[in-house]
Amino acid sequence: MNCILYARVSTEKQAEKELSIPYQIKVMRDYARRHGFKIIGEFIDRGESAKTINRPQLKRLLQYCKEHKEVDVVLVHKIDRLARNLIDYATIKAILKQKGIRLISVTEPFDDNPIGRLLENIIASISEWYSANLGEEIKKAAQAKLMKGEWPQRPPIGYKSVKEGKRTIHVPDENTAPLVKEAFELFSTGNYSLRELSEEMYQRGLKTRYQRPFSPEAMKKLLKRRFYIGKLVWKGKEYQGKHQPIVEKELFYQVQEILKKRSKDTGEKGKHKFLLRGIAYCKVCGNKLTAEIHPRGSYYRCLNYPGKKKCNQPYIPVSLLDNQIEALYAKLQPKKELLELLKEEIHQIAKRREKIQKIEIKRIKRKIDEIERKELKLLDGMLSEKIPKEIYEKIQKQYTEEKRALEARLSNLKIDYKDPLDFLDKCIFISSMLLYLHKKFNFEQRKALLKAIFKKIYVQNKSIVEVELNPPFSILLKEDLEKVFKDRPSRGRQGDIFEQLIKFSFSEEFLVVKEYLKQIPLI
Repeated sequence: MNCILYARVSTEKQAEKELSIPYQIKVMRDYARRHGFKIIGEFIDRGESAKTINRPQLKRLLQYCKEHKEVDVVLVHKIDRLARNLIDYATIKAILKQKGIRLISVTEPFDDNPIGRLLENIIASISEWYSANLGEEIKKAAQAKLMKGEWPQRPPIGYKSVKEGKRTIHVPDENTAPLVKEAFELFSTGNYSLRELSEEMYQRGLKTRYQRPFSPEAMKKLLKRRFYIGKLVWKGKEYQGKHQPIVEKELFYQVQEILKKRSKDTGEKGKHKFLLRGIAYCKVCGNKLTAEIHPRGSYYRCLNYPGKKKCNQPYIPVSLLDNQIEALYAKLQPKKELLELLKEEIHQIAKRREKIQKIEIKRIKRKIDEIERKELKLLDGMLSEKIPKEIYEKIQKQYTEEKRALEARLSNLKIDYKDPLDFLDKCIFISSMLLYLHKKFNFEQRKALLKAIFKKIYVQNKSIVEVELNPPFSILLKEDLEKVFKDRPSRGRQGDIFEQLIKFSFSEEFLVVKEYLKQIPLI
């Protein structure tokens, strides 16, 4: 009789004596020799779970049996090597039986009678129970570790696993931890895209486990991992980890803000360069204006979309609309004296705010310490079974939300005013000489200035009828804008202006505007 062999291990740990592939093959070969079977094939699945029949070598075995009529017997070491649920086992056995092939477990011989088939099904059911129970035990073990602040899996890059007695702990890796922190620091400047950051960090030595550069998506995942600030996130729940953070919380939250709001619009994308493409919008239909070159000249027009009614607004000569930008800049010329007064007042308010924020920071830190003490007390109560698990999880969730809100507030309070105030000084300087800069700059510099100043420019009947400015210019040029276009928002108090400026200085918009202004000689 002709037979084929099937062996399987699911993990490296199963390379033990009684489960190793060589041992399974040896036992099956001995069985075949004793019973006079001729071995005509061997199929081996390494590192594959028996919870599913979707295993490469098992599928090859079944296909082989369909194509080769000379197969009489399939040998396995144990039933659980073939399947760990009764339905899959019965399915595989039925497929083989349909081809007239016997399935034999060499260590679990069953007679081909009702009692033998009953015992066979009992063994298969036990394998299914064992698999399900093992999964539950693994989940419980992972949950217990998380409750203690320990990560149950391999740590992310930047950490390494070391033995501490019988336990495994995760500590910062002296080689990769500094690089991970550098990645956060570089991205927080706003000067790098995810791809540029990946390339830069690869040059500095931060690579994947396969020694390749991080893809932009993988770099994004790295920057979003709360593990680096000492948090453990498992199946949507957050736990406080015992491992040492390698990124400060303030830096982490600043990076999250950038990731959340970063625009994918890179500006001028066409082959031909047009000043207002990507910035100008039709006031009537709301679509962006595109630009085209025609035999009679260059025109801006509405970017119509398939299936939508075509906009009836006329084509606009490029020179006609571009010249209106010069006229607009001429009207947005606040008096230098007013800007200097605003600059001085901003710096005075900043000094007062710094004193207030120091007091607030101390208060929030005390509150966070108090919550962490409550968390430890709550954990002790749960571990000693004085507090039910469901009550623990409910209260712990409340503590986590409270602490996250406080940490976010803390990161906003820990402000170094020097860089944003220096930048605002430059923005005030730019606001005072927009027309001069526009005339002096080349196309790329004009485009950068335009993108820094304007968020959107609305056009109707060949004229600019409304604009939205980026902060801080929406604040610095507000009064002049009210004179140019009607129905603008009323002027806010000076304290409100400062609040808006500071909020802008630590937002993604600040980084975007700063990036545009870096392209011109002033910055």
